[in-house]
Amino acid sequence: MNVPENPESEEQLSAAKDPAEMTPWTPPPAGRLHRLPVMRRQPVGECSYCGAPLSGHLFFCQVCGKPYREPPGNKMMPVPRSDGERIHEDAPSFWPVFWTFACALFASVMLSLIFFGSEREFRLYHLVFQTIALLAVTVILSAKHFDLLWGQLKRPGFNHAEAWMGMLALVPLIALNWFWHYPLLEALLSGKPDFMRLDRIGLEGPGLWLLFCIFPAIIEEIAFRGLLQPMLMNALPKGKAMLIVAAIFAGMHFSIYSFPYLLLVGLYFGWLQEKTKSLYPCIVAHALHNAFVIAFFW
Repeated sequence: MNVPENPESEEQLSAAKDPAEMTPWTPPPAGRLHRLPVMRRQPVGECSYCGAPLSGHLFFCQVCGKPYREPPGNKMMPVPRSDGERIHEDAPSFWPVFWTFACALFASVMLSLIFFGSEREFRLYHLVFQTIALLAVTVILSAKHFDLLWGQLKRPGFNHAEAWMGMLALVPLIALNWFWHYPLLEALLSGKPDFMRLDRIGLEGPGLWLLFCIFPAIIEEIAFRGLLQPMLMNALPKGKAMLIVAAIFAGMHFSIYSFPYLLLVGLYFGWLQEKTKSLYPCIVAHALHNAFVIAFFW
């Protein structure tokens, strides 16, 4: 055990306690001290942990570091937490939900290629397999975090003016979609490529609307706006949380050229969820958006 040099008296030296008799002490969290006024420098007592003399101008023992009195004023200025620390501490379920959904998406794509191959006539099987896999994962995540979803599902959301404003905002959004994508298709692909001819893979009628409008709207809105966005808003400012979730939403569509447009769409859906506190306007707007895209492009 360390004993301060040049003790003031033999009594102070003999007052050091046996380590076996010392009570456990947990150090305080890391922080920064403001510059403090110089106070009395003579000993004002002994440390209750190690028995070393305590200086009057300090607030902690110089030998073992245990604090023994509160400094005046604003004593501690904690180190600001980074965004990663905030997410880890205040939204611990965010990354598990994200990685679960991302791994399910990647695994469903890879398994569909392994099972059915890459031929055009099996693309419908790919779509059905991937939709079923993602729907199953969404149901599992929804059951696990149902307390987070319940508040958004019990509100219809259409009693807010923002919900109807959001529906009207689909018109300029679809126009932007056309101006953003159509010149590229005309310049590089000379019209519709084979992957956009859904009739050639046997997909039409109710199956078309289910696989491209209804199921994607339900799955993606529950995953991104129902789970990830509220979780992230618990740790970060609303605007930053919406931007991060929108970027994840755009990135998971695996299209570099469409990323800026999909980022804007993700922010639009995020704004709709935040204003209405409900998933229903987001799901309806998402389904209508996909329906317009199919009608104009596919």
